[in-house]
Amino acid sequence: MTDNELVPVKLQKLQGQSFIVAVIGFIALVLFSSMNPVHFWQSYLTGYLFGWGCTMGCIALLCIIHLAGGRWGYCIRRFLEAGTQTIYIMALLFIPIAIWGMDTLYIDWLDLSNDHHHIVAEKTQYLNREFWHIRSLIIFVTWIATAHCLFSWSRKQDETGDLQYRRKLKFIAGPGLLLFSLTVTVASIDWVMSIEPTWFSSIFGVMFMIGQGLTIWALSILVVTYLARFQPMKEALNLKSQHNLGNLMFAFVILWAYIELSQFIIIWSANLPEEIPWYMNRSDGGFRYMSMFLVMFQFAIPFLLLLSRQTKMVTKFLRGIACGILVMRVIDLNWIIAPSIHQPITNPGRVEGPALHLMDAIGPIAFGALFLALTLRTYRKAPILPTKDPVFSEGFDYKEVSTNV
Repeated sequence: MTDNELVPVKLQKLQGQSFIVAVIGFIALVLFSSMNPVHFWQSYLTGYLFGWGCTMGCIALLCIIHLAGGRWGYCIRRFLEAGTQTIYIMALLFIPIAIWGMDTLYIDWLDLSNDHHHIVAEKTQYLNREFWHIRSLIIFVTWIATAHCLFSWSRKQDETGDLQYRRKLKFIAGPGLLLFSLTVTVASIDWVMSIEPTWFSSIFGVMFMIGQGLTIWALSILVVTYLARFQPMKEALNLKSQHNLGNLMFAFVILWAYIELSQFIIIWSANLPEEIPWYMNRSDGGFRYMSMFLVMFQFAIPFLLLLSRQTKMVTKFLRGIACGILVMRVIDLNWIIAPSIHQPITNPGRVEGPALHLMDAIGPIAFGALFLALTLRTYRKAPILPTKDPVFSEGFDYKEVSTNV
């Protein structure tokens, strides 16, 4: 069996293993739901945001690849395109949150019988069930349409090699990236920030965008370095390409730290009573150590390791860093969501049992494994590299194409 024949077999095996992990994870979530509904929805939302973030990261990175036109996107492009097709399942998996989970997760602005803070009362024209559902529907329709265009036009280019599809992809990438920024901002406000409706941050959406990019970049590195043992990825992922992938992961790590630090400095220095409780709840008990753990292992250590050119050139080191970042992304999402639901300092009455639980890991594992299984299912059914894209052929003048768009 040749390498080209072996790759689909390996991907199918990995797909099956991922699907089994996902099924076990979802069964565990369902069994736990009757024991502690509050913690079940905390785990479900955390897991959903992890899987959804992978999908949205694929859409955003594809738009950047088509706009920039760099060779650094050659090895991961097909994987990202396959990842965009999980948006349909992610839309279906959002329905439980929209129908059953709202009354648990967003009780602070849904239950009008409570003694609401005056800020919450002023937000009820925006924070109400009907408008929340309408916004979510518009957001998913936008994402599905964008993902469909990015995937179908790329497949047609594979079949024909016609440059008109490259022009179409480049044309939609700009508006697609703009829509991504707007919709992810609205989604992060509606689905996460509104859990604490008195709190607000102007760069909360940017935190999610960078986190999504970092998540899918780390996962893409793991997949393509795994496939680099076989042709044609063995030839495509040379040391220069691998170094470029490491450099861009390094950039995402720095950008994540910059955004997180910016929000912290702005809120802590202003010391406003509506803003500062968000960090107070994350400085209590175990959350304090989780904060320090994030600073150390999602920024400091990856930053120091990725400074070295040699680290990025050695596959096992780069894969190890990518694995560590994926683990830290799960911890980061728990750090964002769990204190908002339990609010240990500012609202002690909200605490029901321990703020962190084993289920907080099972949720992201289940959704992450499902995302990987669905992505590999699409990924293995077509060439794993865009070999018919003329931009990557020898002697092709990309500037000529760019001026004609």
